[in-house]
Amino acid sequence: MKVQILTVCQACSGRAYVPVGEETSCTGTKFVRHRPCFACQGSGKQTRWIDVQEFAILLYAIAAEEQQA
Repeated sequence: MKVQILTVCQACSGRAYVPVGEETSCTGTKFVRHRPCFACQGSGKQTRWIDVQEFAILLYAIAAEEQQA
């Protein structure tokens, strides 16, 4: 059995938008134009399917980390 989880997009490192080039505005100010990431379509997240056992290990690790904090 598999479980679908969301992870940080590896293509944009979770930023959702990627720079495509420098532009100049009508007032002469330079700026960087961005577009939505091609891999995550601008969400910053990607879906991934993992085994239930791996999901349980992730949950246990998160619970242990929060107990330490």
